[in-house]
Amino acid sequence: MNTPVKLSVAKFKNPSGKLSWRVSGTVNGVRVRKNFKTRPLAEGYKQEEELDSIKNETFRAAITTLTDRQLSDAQAAYARLGATHSILKAVDYYLKHYRAPVSYNLVSDVLDEFYDWKRSTGVRERSIKQLRSSLSRFADVTKDLLIHEIKLQHLQDYIDRQSWKPKTQNNFRADIHSFFEWCKAKPREWIKDNPASDLPKFKIERGIPHILDFKQSKDLMHYVAWKDAEMVPYFALALFAGIRPQYPTGELGKIAQMGAEAWDLIDFRNKVIRIPPNISKTGEYRTINIQPNLAEWLKPFAKEKASIAVTNFERRLKRIRAEKKLGHDVLRHTFISMHVAKFKSVGNTALQSGNSEAIVRRHYLKMVAENESKRFWAIKQPTQEEVGALKEEEARKEAAAKV
Repeated sequence: MNTPVKLSVAKFKNPSGKLSWRVSGTVNGVRVRKNFKTRPLAEGYKQEEELDSIKNETFRAAITTLTDRQLSDAQAAYARLGATHSILKAVDYYLKHYRAPVSYNLVSDVLDEFYDWKRSTGVRERSIKQLRSSLSRFADVTKDLLIHEIKLQHLQDYIDRQSWKPKTQNNFRADIHSFFEWCKAKPREWIKDNPASDLPKFKIERGIPHILDFKQSKDLMHYVAWKDAEMVPYFALALFAGIRPQYPTGELGKIAQMGAEAWDLIDFRNKVIRIPPNISKTGEYRTINIQPNLAEWLKPFAKEKASIAVTNFERRLKRIRAEKKLGHDVLRHTFISMHVAKFKSVGNTALQSGNSEAIVRRHYLKMVAENESKRFWAIKQPTQEEVGALKEEEARKEAAAKV
């Protein structure tokens, strides 16, 4: 059975920027293009045109309990299925899988609402920023699909096109799974099943963390003290207190931006640094013991309540990290390894670093010999002789570079 109606429904953006639903195609050979405010209105118009089109076809007498409207619907269904599909199989599949959507939203329509919900549960702005980066591109790619129309294959195809490493795939899987769980939950209930639930999750083998040995740690701190003394508090807190060093979003980055108030967290009398929940990555309060050498590094700056985030801080930080070839988290890794080696308590090191005992035991225990750790915790400000040696070493390097 052929039908003179060929129509489709798609979301359309008007020149004014307003979104609508457009029905386009042909009716009896005449091109049709009409816009509607909602998809149900557009689908209704499309169905009416399809029903009207079959009224002109030849009818034969048949005994049936169906109403005229039901007969028209059946004829329209046969016309759309074609000769290769059974209407009974189509009905069975529909009854098994269909769930009427309660919303006709695109992913992009509800992302801001999702981010607000995340904030209400205590998720921090840094994580919201990461979520936004992860989901906004996916929203652009799926702009022609309503939320309930997105299936597992759409997600897998999107991931396959990105050439991501397994860890990045896992991160996206977590983000998109969280989004669809939110769509599924009450009071929204926009979907019945989470299409991200069956996305594969990769097992990531974590390598041995890179750390600085005693000599490298000493060279770093002496270099900073000589070359850019205002940066000493940042590097001392990262290396000898293990505070997560990322700037500006990490724990130490947030502390650095507190200005003079940062020193209120450092209690020399009780020999502890207090990391409050609003700064701690885990959202939990913790304290870090101030070791004698750390106190010596910090006290000259504490007296003046000098700002940790000094002028041009990021540029100066980047220069020192490049000069000393410092990796992303090497200072914190060094602290944890040296701490557990010196004090021989996995639990204590885990508490002070804000890690789990399992992580400390698996990745940091026995990374450093006890004698090495003792020397590390004795690193102090450079003497005049040591500064002189640094100057001579730099002069030799400059001379060699000119040859």
